[in-house]
Amino acid sequence: MTTMSLTGTGDAKSAGGQCFGKGVLEMERENESSRPGGNAGDVGWRLTASMIGAGVSFILSMFMFINGNMNEKVAPTAQAIDAGNARMARMEATSERTVKDLAQLRGTVEGLTHRVDGIDKRLDKIDHRLDRMDTHIRNEFERVHDKLDRVLESQSRRR
Repeated sequence: MTTMSLTGTGDAKSAGGQCFGKGVLEMERENESSRPGGNAGDVGWRLTASMIGAGVSFILSMFMFINGNMNEKVAPTAQAIDAGNARMARMEATSERTVKDLAQLRGTVEGLTHRVDGIDKRLDKIDHRLDRMDTHIRNEFERVHDKLDRVLESQSRRR
């Protein structure tokens, strides 16, 4: 059988130089009719089968091409995902440190709150004492003032 391309030009040496300008179907018919017991109807089926094979081959090559392009596009995406995962891990570590720091600060704040409450109680006691002292001083002032008024009144009577 003669090897030829889809354009029908084929290999001139194997076809004896006769295939120039002939189509694939013509060449197949000539080859089939020159063989003993060749059937021209088989040519159509063989041509159909070869066309289906070429179509399947083309489709497979397209899948391989698309897959190659997708792999090129997936690699940067995978790197971006890895970088994102690393960033998330760093953020989680930072978050855990922040939670620990906040827990320590909470303990410190609770200790300071306890101290402030103690100081507040002492200030309340001091305020209460100052109120009592103020009341006592006012009472003493009024008592001394009243006594001074009586003394001045008694001196004014004597004169």
